[in-house]
Amino acid sequence: MKKKLSIILCSTMLLSSFPMNIHASEIGNPIISPEASVSREASAASEPTSENLKKITSTVKGKVSIPKSFTNFDYHYNTKDNYGAASWELIWSNSKETERISVMCDEAGNILNYYRFSENQYTRSKPKYLKSQLQGKAEQFIKKIAPAVAKKIKITDSNPVSIYSGQYTYSYIRMEGNIPMPDNGVRISVNYETGEIISCSINWLYDITIPSSSAVITKKEATEKINDKVKMELAYRAAYTTDKSGKTTARAFLVYEPDKDYIAVDAKSGKVYLTKNEYVYNSDSFTEGATRDEAASEEKNAGSPLTDKEIESIDKLNDLISKESAINKVKGEDNLLIDSNATAITANLTQSYSNNNEKNFVWNINFTDPRDLKNESYRAYANASVDAKTGQIISFYASVPNYYDIGENKWNEVKVIYTKEQGQTTFENFLKKQIPSYYNKSKLSNTEHDYIIAYKEQNPVYGGYRYNYDRVNEGIPFASNGITGSVDGVTGKIYRYHYNWDENIKFESSKGVMSAKEAFTHYIGKEGYDLVYEINTIYKLGNKTVKTYDQITKYEVRLVYRTDINPTAISPFTGKQLDYNGEVYVKETNYSYSDIGSHKAKSAILLLADMGVGFEGSKFLPNQKITSKEFTTLLTQLGYRTEDLKLSTTAKTITRTNGVKALITLAELDNVAKIKGIYTTSFKDQAQIPKDDLGYVALAQGLGIVNGTTFRPKAAITRGEAAQMIVNFLKADIK
Repeated sequence: MKKKLSIILCSTMLLSSFPMNIHASEIGNPIISPEASVSREASAASEPTSENLKKITSTVKGKVSIPKSFTNFDYHYNTKDNYGAASWELIWSNSKETERISVMCDEAGNILNYYRFSENQYTRSKPKYLKSQLQGKAEQFIKKIAPAVAKKIKITDSNPVSIYSGQYTYSYIRMEGNIPMPDNGVRISVNYETGEIISCSINWLYDITIPSSSAVITKKEATEKINDKVKMELAYRAAYTTDKSGKTTARAFLVYEPDKDYIAVDAKSGKVYLTKNEYVYNSDSFTEGATRDEAASEEKNAGSPLTDKEIESIDKLNDLISKESAINKVKGEDNLLIDSNATAITANLTQSYSNNNEKNFVWNINFTDPRDLKNESYRAYANASVDAKTGQIISFYASVPNYYDIGENKWNEVKVIYTKEQGQTTFENFLKKQIPSYYNKSKLSNTEHDYIIAYKEQNPVYGGYRYNYDRVNEGIPFASNGITGSVDGVTGKIYRYHYNWDENIKFESSKGVMSAKEAFTHYIGKEGYDLVYEINTIYKLGNKTVKTYDQITKYEVRLVYRTDINPTAISPFTGKQLDYNGEVYVKETNYSYSDIGSHKAKSAILLLADMGVGFEGSKFLPNQKITSKEFTTLLTQLGYRTEDLKLSTTAKTITRTNGVKALITLAELDNVAKIKGIYTTSFKDQAQIPKDDLGYVALAQGLGIVNGTTFRPKAAITRGEAAQMIVNFLKADIK
């Protein structure tokens, strides 16, 4: 079928090819990290033994129904590690291994993940049940496998699903009394054709102390504390639109956003938390400097190499600089780090297009070490891109030496000579020479350490500095555009340089923006700022006298006022939340209508609503004639490509014949429908159906897309009829 391939479909297709030993947790949809899902008391239990396995298997089979045909049994034991407790994975499958059930549980038998796989599971499902009809079945399953969990959950997700997924997914949040605990919950999926449970992921702390729900600090007091710690920053965000000709237009819109991703206030002590996950990493690890993969990821899109004849022609037409000149532009910059051994040089000319479809020509130059090195642990390289018209260096990336001696298992003695300030001066002098206009419209946003060259007394010694500059307009940062670069503290040379800059972009004026104080008032008043229980995860280092460190994880639940506000962007003019494209954010909800109570197409209308398909507003108007554009919109919402359906987008109505022809075309049966002299229908008014259209109508009747005693070929389709026809089409047995 001519459908848009969705990400959901891609992921589910991949799942069908997973090996048998895949963890159920990799298939489910964890709400929090796996380590917070298990009983800590259980995780400290015994080593895997046959007795333990028998006990776990018996416990799980008491909760999960295993078909008699699933005669194969396999298992895996995941030992306790630095990040999580021990767990069992039990796998039952049929003799042909075309179906299986995988269950992951902790050592106490608490189920963490359930997943049922069948070979034909990810073929196109035909929607049969409404989402509301299967919710009870989902909750019965949760009650069966985790009765203690089922008593303390509340459904939170009622969003529509994609037609490609073949299932409804229900999300539940943990509740302690009337207070939500969003870091714990359940996510369960049910096939909407068969009603079968496909997966269930339970993230739960079982043996944890829950503080009392009495808050000492009021919400108003918490708000004041958050206000003291949070700064609302005025910034530009980018939005891109592409027209039918492929031309992309960029605009920069203004937003206020908080400078912290997370902040919470303890409801009992008033303490302000800026993190709920504390990590300390093993300092024995080392970084060998920048890698080749890292270099590749930072290169600009090189485009397609050109032939010598193409280059010769372009040289004449566009007055491009020669390859030698481009190479010399890079080699002539003394501040760039190019290893003296990287003497093999190649270059190719490519062409690419800017966001505005303007043709650009770029020389891509590579420097490599050609020597035949034995026991190679480091080989120098560098690459650069140069504007073939101006000679301006667009980007540069070079390797830095590897200071770790693998053979001696130690760090080489290296001295960092240049300071962060000296590196900044070097880099900025380079920018002033290469891209002065861009540099003058940029502002240093942050600096950070780059690669590690050694460890001293278990503390990392950094060998480089990274500098990030944001583009500014009217003094306001535009982080989507900017310049980044890195300078080596050992040599004082630049080893990374890149910029991203939209030449033709329209900036929204900052005239009339509200103050940051006003913006905070709007922000903190949005949905998502509430009193909640949250889980604080603590990672501590083990014994410092030994080389290998254990990460001991501890969990604590605390009562806090937390800002789970999403999206965080606030319009500086209206105070309303904005989406990624700068439009006023509208929370996604299922379509709901007040005028379909007794209509014969009610079930079809509701089924489409569960798929996220329908019309805006509180009324569906089922008896109103549907326009061609509305009919196309419904199909587009389902993910179908409608460009080739030849339906007018300006016509006020669409006939039943044209509607049927569109659906048969989507089914890729139009060539079959055009065969003459073989079709007939049972419709009493078949004589009124044009001969050229009879095949389409006959196929539609045979597939159950249309039914009844008459067809009425020239009659306009109503909205209700369109909904029923489309649902019938989705349910049709079309391969």
